[in-house]
Amino acid sequence: MTGKNARRLYLPFSADEVPSIIKAEARKYLELPDDKFIVLYVGYLYETKGVRELITALKDLESVKSVYAIFVVDEPDWSQR
Repeated sequence: MTGKNARRLYLPFSADEVPSIIKAEARKYLELPDDKFIVLYVGYLYETKGVRELITALKDLESVKSVYAIFVVDEPDWSQR
C-alpha cells in the first residue's frame, strides 16, 4: 500500500467499447499477476464511497501476499454542478 509499484495505464478504448476477452488475456494485456486476487475499485474518491475503509482493509491484508489492488479513479468535474 505504499504506492511504490503504482503506475498509470491508459487503455486504448473507452469504457463503452470494452472488448470481451477472457480473464487470462486481460491479465496478460494489463500485466497483472496470475497468482493474485484482484481487488478493483472504480469511482470517484469521495469520502462517502468508503475508499478509506477499503484502504484500511487492504493494509490489514498486506501480510497475505495474494492480494493485488487496482484503483481506477477520476476527479469530479465540479463545473457541471
